[in-house]
Amino acid sequence: VLIQGIGVTIEGENLFIPMESEGWQEVLLLFSDGNVMKVTHDAKKIYNSCTKMGIKLQGLVFDTVLAAYLLNPTASEYTLMMLKEQYLGQGSPSQLEKMSQEPVFAVWAAEAVHTLYPVLKQALVDNKLSQLFDEIELPLVEVLSEVENYGIQVDVDYLKIMSDDIGSKIEVLLVEIFQCAGEKFNVNSPKQLGVILFEKLNLPVIKKTKTGYS
Repeated sequence: VLIQGIGVTIEGENLFIPMESEGWQEVLLLFSDGNVMKVTHDAKKIYNSCTKMGIKLQGLVFDTVLAAYLLNPTASEYTLMMLKEQYLGQGSPSQLEKMSQEPVFAVWAAEAVHTLYPVLKQALVDNKLSQLFDEIELPLVEVLSEVENYGIQVDVDYLKIMSDDIGSKIEVLLVEIFQCAGEKFNVNSPKQLGVILFEKLNLPVIKKTKTGYS
């Protein structure tokens, strides 16, 4: 998706800059300026959009989707509306859901990211996830974007050898797992695994969500 405009928050003021604006090319150059720190929501999409426009995104320091994922990996989605309600206790106007391509939404989203940034950043610190976020997850976004845009090259023969080897190891592990559980079950099912671990084997439950054990 090519960028049609940008919503920004500057010194407490929110505004939308459309691509038809005078100086739009200078605005786009901000994306590739590593001295301008960026906080985004779903950075991979922005990386992809910049690549399609011949721009290399630089200066990314935080992403709200990545942070929310690390804090709650089992969530089904990480929309700004959900994050504002969860971390800021602020409901969002329902009509915004229908305006995702409109300037007013871009402005609201920019303000939402600006407000969520310090809260999510502190939550990562409190949960001892900052190092994982900074050293693994955030740098990986650019790699994943490049994979999507350019693809990857693999050694098919060696990949087949690895697959067979890993498959054999998995079979051995499954036998051990079923022996410990006293029965066979789908280890890829979080629901069935939760029953085995926390109800049959009585392991301590650290966290339970609406959909089951975490």
